[in-house]
Amino acid sequence: MKRIKQNIDRLRSEIPAEIKIMAVTKGQPLEAIITAIDNGIDLIGENRIQEAREKFPQLPKHIKKHLIGHLQKNKAKDAVALFDLIESVDSEKLAHEIDKQARKIGKKMQIYIQVNISREHQKSGILEENLDNLIKVINTLPNLELKGFMAIAEDTPDEKKLEKQFASMHRLKNKYNLPELSIGMSQDYKEAIKHGSTEVRLGSVIFASLL
Repeated sequence: MKRIKQNIDRLRSEIPAEIKIMAVTKGQPLEAIITAIDNGIDLIGENRIQEAREKFPQLPKHIKKHLIGHLQKNKAKDAVALFDLIESVDSEKLAHEIDKQARKIGKKMQIYIQVNISREHQKSGILEENLDNLIKVINTLPNLELKGFMAIAEDTPDEKKLEKQFASMHRLKNKYNLPELSIGMSQDYKEAIKHGSTEVRLGSVIFASLL
């Protein structure tokens, strides 16, 4: 587990202090997650409801927990109960269901909208041209609080494509005057930071010694 500390120390030296570092914990053992937390990580991202249900009760209370995986409507109740923020809202139906479940337990659920900025068919997320309508709907739902956008850029060595996609997300953040922008993962976080990311989602570069 010493490698995890070294990885986090290196990342802290590279990433400006105002940018949130999320540890993506999908498939990681509890011991590794606790080691990351002991070395200053206070935000984790989980892809699956089942993993969250197993891990979260064993984590310190102060840890912020974000859902970063695709969310089906029938899992919204669990997601609202387990997570502090849902990053993968991409439809009006899902927004309504999250609001409904949050209202039942008296919770104001913080959310990001996931944008399919690369326009790849296999990826979740709403297309940019449909954002206006979704945001209008979300703003009518009393138990939702829209905090920002999330996107997964294309997995490509073409830096110009990456730059274009990240720059588009930064433009959307400014257009809608939202505080948070969750772009950038282990393979592209440095480029994302250049384009205004406020949060980077890092898995392999934190837990590399375990892969």
